[in-house]
Amino acid sequence: MLESNNDDAARPAAYICVASTSRAEAAQRRNAVSATASRRGWPEPAVYVDDCDPSLAEGPSPMLTRLVGEIRAGRHDMLLVAGVAAISRGVGSLVPQLLYPCMSNGVPVEFL
Repeated sequence: MLESNNDDAARPAAYICVASTSRAEAAQRRNAVSATASRRGWPEPAVYVDDCDPSLAEGPSPMLTRLVGEIRAGRHDMLLVAGVAAISRGVGSLVPQLLYPCMSNGVPVEFL
């Protein structure tokens, strides 16, 4: 499941890519994450921010690696993704690297 109306997230996480964005856009992404969690009555998500373009790096970024490890360890039960364009473009697409662990561990993903 890639999108969910899961209203029971107790341990949500958020992945935000701010590569090639203005400060205003980065703040807008953080605000969207907080607003979504608040609207649903969730605790504030643990936020994993990539400030470099993870699709251009050799291998996944440290923040993405940490997030995937936390998902595999069962520490998150919902993932919000803001700035999906940076993880889904080009040959270095990180969508499978991020979504496969979520799907394998029953963690719904919602793109903001």
